[in-house]
Amino acid sequence: MIYDYYCVDCGNRFAAADICFDLAELLGIDIKVTDSVANKKVTGKTSMYSLNTGPLKTLFESRSDSEKKNIDGIEGKSKSAKSRLTQIHVTKLWELAQKKGVKLQHNKKVLLRITLMDFLKIMGENAEKDSGKGTLLAEKMASYKLSELEDALGNVFSTRGSQSENEQMKKEWQDAIKTRFSQLSYRAEEFIQKHKKDETYSDLIKKMRDNTANYEAGFWMKPEFFENGANNSIYTIQYSHNSREAFLKDIRAPYTIRGYCPKCGQPVIDGAGKYPHVLVGMLGAQSAGKTSLIMALIDELENSFSKYQISFPGAPLCDSRYDIMQENRILYNNGWAVRKTNALSNAGTFNVSFRITTKDKVITKLLTLVDIAGEQCYDLKNNRVNQEAFRNYPVIGQCSMYLLCSCINQNGYGNADGEFTVIPPNAVLQIAQQIYEMLPEKTKVPPLCILMTKADMAADNDGKKQAGNPFEEICPARNYEFASPLENIKLAYDRTRSQDIRQPLMWCKRAYDDMMGKTYITLLMCSALGRRGIRYSGSIEEIFPYREDGVIKPFQKTRMDDLWKWILQTAGLSPVGDTNKRLPFIPSYDERYVLPTSSRGKYYRATPESMGLRCSAVGILYLNRSNMDYQIIHELTKVRGRFGIKVDKALEKLVINQNIALR
Repeated sequence: MIYDYYCVDCGNRFAAADICFDLAELLGIDIKVTDSVANKKVTGKTSMYSLNTGPLKTLFESRSDSEKKNIDGIEGKSKSAKSRLTQIHVTKLWELAQKKGVKLQHNKKVLLRITLMDFLKIMGENAEKDSGKGTLLAEKMASYKLSELEDALGNVFSTRGSQSENEQMKKEWQDAIKTRFSQLSYRAEEFIQKHKKDETYSDLIKKMRDNTANYEAGFWMKPEFFENGANNSIYTIQYSHNSREAFLKDIRAPYTIRGYCPKCGQPVIDGAGKYPHVLVGMLGAQSAGKTSLIMALIDELENSFSKYQISFPGAPLCDSRYDIMQENRILYNNGWAVRKTNALSNAGTFNVSFRITTKDKVITKLLTLVDIAGEQCYDLKNNRVNQEAFRNYPVIGQCSMYLLCSCINQNGYGNADGEFTVIPPNAVLQIAQQIYEMLPEKTKVPPLCILMTKADMAADNDGKKQAGNPFEEICPARNYEFASPLENIKLAYDRTRSQDIRQPLMWCKRAYDDMMGKTYITLLMCSALGRRGIRYSGSIEEIFPYREDGVIKPFQKTRMDDLWKWILQTAGLSPVGDTNKRLPFIPSYDERYVLPTSSRGKYYRATPESMGLRCSAVGILYLNRSNMDYQIIHELTKVRGRFGIKVDKALEKLVINQNIALR
């Protein structure tokens, strides 16, 4: 099966076959300047450090040999978003191969050649897609002569950036293209050598030397097809622009990636399309501590993976935020506050992805933690949800589950960057409500975890227990997995006098009351730091551990295991509670079933085992049940232990009476 890919840079979902490659990269055309002009929507990024120096060297040396070999050179930087001007779709690769009489096969090396005319035509086609001005530019680009190359490139850069940027880009591209396409094709060279001494051919030879169709460049490629070659769709490729195919290498940025997003040109994480993609949306204001939380989750997963019954996940997968992630990991590992995401940023906020495989090697999924900036989704001027954000960044409403983050207390929590809330707390709840109201598939309702971060600030135990604790109203099932965190929340409310702590707790209770009829909910609390975070102002290359009174003070994260348990069990990557069974799907609130005999394979089949596991899992993972859950439990309980009555008959009656098949 081939799965869709979610680009968490531009926020769009694509079919796996839509992923593109960069023709300039395949040919070895290296543009030294940042291509902010050719790629007008996504500016390039450069790295501030190198893998052979400072703390990044330590981080690199700690990697396994298999991870180290994926490093492309010594620069520890993410590749800039690839210029969409030289994007090439997999169908074009097939066309190039067919044009040269070459057959593409799974894991077979092949030499592809392309003329300068075709290369310029592809640049024109891509420029047309960006401008939306029809299909004339591609043919115009193909008509230019070699002596007119500067004019040809002027066409694709004429509407991109300032005049000085255009001139710089034209010069860089012109020099690089002439260098790579310096050789005439074999047939053209043979003809010229044969007739160059004949004066009657001088004009023809001159025209041939100026014809872009007579210049070729080649590259080796070894395609990898989906499903181990059983499907003809190309998953990724190894390539080499060296004349010797022995130099084949992966596409890297700097770690192995699959290709590039067809819309924004950013790297596509390795495994996209091959495995199901689970998106964990992290919604909260800037001060909620989401970036610190992501760093703590990375640290927890890498160091304690075995207790979740998964295999070692390895380093986070490479995407366009690789530099930011590595820098923040260095800061976090040395006890310094991480860099905050821009509160008023565009769609490109912080995220991190893993490829997670179960311990028994049966299931592999991609899992991405997506930082959804509350400020991005809320119109502060008009005090309402920003609908434009949902259109510009659709992945906001397409996540598999959500974390609704609210910090216990921000006041006095160090001098970390961005220590303020741009939007009011209720705005975050409004955004969450909007997400669930605008779900693209009403039959898939993502579970919600209301997460209280910076829990160490709730350690004020000077207060006395008082009557009327609002959290006492919540009555989970007896087998609820997270009873201990719920008790800690109740205790935090009881034993504090500070309104700075009680108000965020009450906000979480209001959020629970509001959302409990819309989706499954869990209440958790954690701390990514365990103390106040202090901003590091020096060079990242000269970083040293944070100290207090001369003593090194690392961060002391707490309850990250509860959060990972909830995420992995909900995602079907860890066994649920003590059942020793994994969920085959993410539970959706109030979902229905079809009969086992139904041919509608996309719906859930109502079998005693599947429905029994699901009902048990809902009680283990979530605080609330739906009406359908209670009906299923009633039917299962009614027939339990009664001789001569089969459970599947009761289920059949239940499903027929519902007469609904939402899944």
